Amino acid sequence: MHKATHHFDLVNWWIDAYPRDVFALAGLGFYGRTNAEARGESYPYARYTGNEAARDDPFALFLDRSAAFRGLYLEAEAESGYVRDRNVFGEPMMEVHRGFKNIGRAIYTKNSSRTPEQVKKIVEILQRAASEIDSV
Repeated sequence: MHKATHHFDLVNWWIDAYPRDVFALAGLGFYGRTNAEARGESYPYARYTGNEAARDDPFALFLDRSAAFRGLYLEAEAESGYVRDRNVFGEPMMEVHRGFKNIGRAIYTKNSSRTPEQVKKIVEILQRAASEIDSV
């Protein structure tokens, strides 16, 4: 979550609001090594890209199989230090909840990866929400 805190500043700017209160939650309800092992599953690798054992993993994101992912993410790791294709069973899911003075609540959820189609849909939802806020 700490690597994406600048997103909070962007949301403040987009919706022209400042948080009234903030709290965070984290947990391993489904993800995490212990939960996978309890279901009889094993995902022992730290990341997907370049790992043959991850070939059939339904959660895998391979950054080297797409020119866009390779350029945006894989080749940027040396500069950013952020590894986007980490095994989702190796770290918890996290959420940050923020209450705003003038518009209600926003929830930021850290997920392991998003496809370009998912990102486009999220942007459309945010733009629609911003438009509705502007009309109030």
